Amino acid sequence: MGDIYSDEELRRMGDVNADGIIDMKDVDLFKAAYESGRYDPACDFNGDGVVDGHDLATLGHNYGKVSTKYFTKRLTFSVPAPIIFGAILTVLSR
Repeated sequence: MGDIYSDEELRRMGDVNADGIIDMKDVDLFKAAYESGRYDPACDFNGDGVVDGHDLATLGHNYGKVSTKYFTKRLTFSVPAPIIFGAILTVLSR
C-alpha cells in the first residue's frame, strides 16, 4: 500500500468530491466541470483560477491515492457486543 494523505492534501491532489479517495467519481466530476467550461474551484487543484490540462494531469498522477479518513473508515468494523464479551470472559478465565 502506498502513502496515506490528509484530507486537505488529497483535495489538492484530485479528490473533487472529498470522499477520501481519488477515483472514477472524481474523474467524472472533473470531466463535467472541464466540458461545461464553468469554473469549479474543487477541480482547480493548483489554484491558478483555471480548470485545465494541468489539473487533469494532477488528477491522473494521483489516481487511487487515499486520505487518512478513507483508510481509517475502511479498516473500521463493528464487532457485536456478545463476541467482545465472550472474548473478555475467555481471557479472564485463563
